[in-house]
Order: sequence, then structure tokens, then C-alpha cells
Amino acid sequence: MATSSGSSATQINSGSEEALMDERKRKRMISNRESARRSRMRKQKHLDDLMTQLTQLQKQNHEILTKINFTTQHLLNAESENS
Repeated sequence: MATSSGSSATQINSGSEEALMDERKRKRMISNRESARRSRMRKQKHLDDLMTQLTQLQKQNHEILTKINFTTQHLLNAESENS
């Protein structure tokens, strides 16, 4: 009889250890999901920032090309006046 009560105590302990492990596993899973969500949000923000930067650089490029064309036209006009 001492053995059967001893084995049932062992089963209770292993059951509570199992519950503790399940709880740890559940918390780790939740933590991993939250970490993945934050990672996706950082990635999306980075992509949005890059798209904003792309738009600004394209606008600057267009302005520079416009200035180059304007200056080139003035140069050609000056050269034709000089000759």
C-alpha cells in the first residue's frame, strides 16, 4: 500500500510538472508570436520609410534634370550668340 500511494504522489507530481511545462510552452508560444508581430511591424515601417525616401529622391532627381536641361539650353543659346 505504501508503494501505491507513493506512485500516486509521483503521478501527481509529474502531472503538475507537465502542467507547468505546458504553461511554459504556452507562454513561450505567445511570446514568440508577439515577437514575430513586432518584427513584421518593424519590417513594414522600414519598407514604408524606404518608399517615402524613394519618392523624395525621384522628385529631387526630376528637379536636378530640369535644372540641367535649362542650363544646357542657356549654354547652347550663349554659344550660338557668340558664333
